[in-house]
Amino acid sequence: MDTSYNDIPYMGRVHAQTHIERLALSARVFGMETVPLEQARVLELGCGDGSNLVNMAINLPHAHFVGIDGSEVHIERGREMATVAQANNVRLEAMDISDLTDQFGMFDYIICHGVFSWVPETVRQDILRISRDCMSPLGIGYISYNAYPAWKQHEMLRDMMRFHAFRMESPKEQILQARALVQFLGEHVPDAVQNSYGKFLTSQVDFISGLTEEYLYHEYLEAYNQPYWFYEFIKLLDDNQLQYLGDTDLSSMINLHWPEETRDVLNHISPTQYELEQYMDMLRCRRFRCSLFVHHARTVTRGIEPSVFKDFYYSFKASDKWVTPENDSTGQDSEHDTVTADTNQDIMAALPINDDADDIQVAIQVEIFQRLHEAWPKRFHFTELVEIANQVKEDPCSEAEVLGLAELLQTLYLKEIIQAHLYQPSIANSIPTHPKLNGVARHQATYQEVISTQLHDMVVVRDQWVRTMVTLMDGARTVPDIAEELYAKMQSGELPPLECKDDDEQDIVEKSALLDILETRMAEILCSFLENGALIE
Repeated sequence: MDTSYNDIPYMGRVHAQTHIERLALSARVFGMETVPLEQARVLELGCGDGSNLVNMAINLPHAHFVGIDGSEVHIERGREMATVAQANNVRLEAMDISDLTDQFGMFDYIICHGVFSWVPETVRQDILRISRDCMSPLGIGYISYNAYPAWKQHEMLRDMMRFHAFRMESPKEQILQARALVQFLGEHVPDAVQNSYGKFLTSQVDFISGLTEEYLYHEYLEAYNQPYWFYEFIKLLDDNQLQYLGDTDLSSMINLHWPEETRDVLNHISPTQYELEQYMDMLRCRRFRCSLFVHHARTVTRGIEPSVFKDFYYSFKASDKWVTPENDSTGQDSEHDTVTADTNQDIMAALPINDDADDIQVAIQVEIFQRLHEAWPKRFHFTELVEIANQVKEDPCSEAEVLGLAELLQTLYLKEIIQAHLYQPSIANSIPTHPKLNGVARHQATYQEVISTQLHDMVVVRDQWVRTMVTLMDGARTVPDIAEELYAKMQSGELPPLECKDDDEQDIVEKSALLDILETRMAEILCSFLENGALIE
């Protein structure tokens, strides 16, 4: 077993890009058949403490999940989490990846996140073997890995950190000295402002200092870290009778975000999809990849038909990034611009409405996106959006109009303005009288500062009071109930005294005043949890 992960276990995390919904959606967009999520058998290689799997499992109770990890500490913690979350459809095993054959059967989705680049060559070959031999005929595999060209720079930094840090004996000292070296280099490199080497080192000072200890150790100080050029990974797949399906970030596969001149050159020098993505990685200086693959025998087509967008759910959050190089009229760097759509007028300005669209078409689009925005983080199925359009028109949409709506959603999805989904998790879009977070989040709050959400994402909860509050949000208590329990824990010494803000005018000596302050702050926290999709309906 890998003792380094026992000594410095990873924080329990979920990874949105690994959710089997994302894997299946990527295939469905290309018109490929997938195993329904509700019936899926899922394997995660290197599952850590199981947070990623258990968080999926509680929303897909009829699917079956198996996770293996080389750290007994991870697996013990994960089993406890699964018990707390009542995830009876999860099996976690402490074992080496190389020992896995077909003892757990075949799987429809195989996930390997944050492992492939960080293990020896023999284990990487075993990961590919398992992906080939244990994946069902309609299965989809996922492997993430460090990528070139960006890791050409970071390899240099990693080598320097390892040279200095491994003069120390304990991992804690090694982590401390790795940070200290980067700080020293950033502050003392000659002509830092005038040469590219100095600029790179100084840019890494804040980045490295902001990394968690476990991430810094396992990313920069472990014995193995093998990045790949994209074309090299494609060959690895091909050598193992597997083939590339796509990226979990579909927009990274297409060149719509580049200026027309750039697109023309990319199209000229890229006869295949693989070459197009490799050149775009060079332009972006890409550092990390999340690649999906299927069996070599399957036919992969990458043409996208608007009709497939009739099968999906959709969500839209108006504060998300809107401006793209195609619709940016500000003349500024679109990567940092945002346009919010709190009013119909803002939505009209942001939507790519055709110049020849009539008033009814405009009204339909605005109403749909206003309703999606108001419902966030819940999702609407395409059929529900058609019904909204029917209500605006006051008569049923024609087939051509329904297809036109699907085409609009396709455009907005490819431009990352809306999100598409395959199912509706249990998720609240208003604060319940008895607030509830899932069992994974409640368990995570007992030992770490991030918790999982129903959107398969994470929320930071550093404050001890907030983490304790999370553990009490099991759906059985009202907000006043939780405030009473927090007050009792403060009185018993389990929680530190409540620090009042400057604008809290109440006498904090009085219990009633403290409870009022607590309930006010809890309302703010609940709004944040609601916005991040953490609350269960």
